Amino acid sequence: MDPDKHFIVVDTLFVNYDIVIDVQDKTTSVWCNECEQWVGTYEGDKLTTMSSTDFYEHILNDHGHQMGTAVSFSERDLL
Repeated sequence: MDPDKHFIVVDTLFVNYDIVIDVQDKTTSVWCNECEQWVGTYEGDKLTTMSSTDFYEHILNDHGHQMGTAVSFSERDLL
């Protein structure tokens, strides 16, 4: 097992969410700063394979299921 792990942390892209990319296996994990819990871990580097709007919608939908309510947004909310 390799003791050295390398991550890229993006904490300025979405309000309340930190994006963590594992450089070795390219998984993308999302942390909610407000709930202090992991929203999900996704295969691949989602920041390079999805548009930021699509990825944000994906995060909100996954987080909404955790909280028991649907979450939606409009393009205007991203600006």
